[in-house]
Amino acid sequence: MVHFCILTVLLAVSPTAQTQAPDATSSDIIIIDGKKDPLQLPEWAVWEQAFTIIAGWQGRDSGFTHDLRMALSKEEFDMLESEASTQSERLNQAGREAEPLQKLYANRDPKDAKLLASLNDRMQDVNLKYRRATLEARNRLLEALSPESQSVLASWIGDIRAGIVARVAKADLERWRAPE
Repeated sequence: MVHFCILTVLLAVSPTAQTQAPDATSSDIIIIDGKKDPLQLPEWAVWEQAFTIIAGWQGRDSGFTHDLRMALSKEEFDMLESEASTQSERLNQAGREAEPLQKLYANRDPKDAKLLASLNDRMQDVNLKYRRATLEARNRLLEALSPESQSVLASWIGDIRAGIVARVAKADLERWRAPE
């Protein structure tokens, strides 16, 4: 399989953003480089990136998808593209669910720590729902692929993983990694 360079992706927060942006200094930020520490990246983030790449090239051959297109059967690759194309729908749904929380956050009493904690917990619920939907899409896809195609896709996913660099506030690390 031809290995290709994936643009570095900076993942600062979950797809729908936390209601409270951390007041983080550079010493409060952890940098996770998929090339050095691939297993430190959560599966949802890797598959989110993979689905986004596939969706971006849907219906076209490219250096990013050519090897997959050649190695998977037409039906398998079509299924991969189908799951990838719904990634933006999953993200948009999470955004719609987060919008009322973001409005509540913008209009809150800044001294109300209990409300802030509640909003952050509710936002995490939205994030987890989105992430689980991404992982469910991954599971549906893998179940439908032959063992050989799973192996090819796993190698491709490894290339995607190696190209991700994530910046996460230490205080948010556990939430960011969830649910896996």
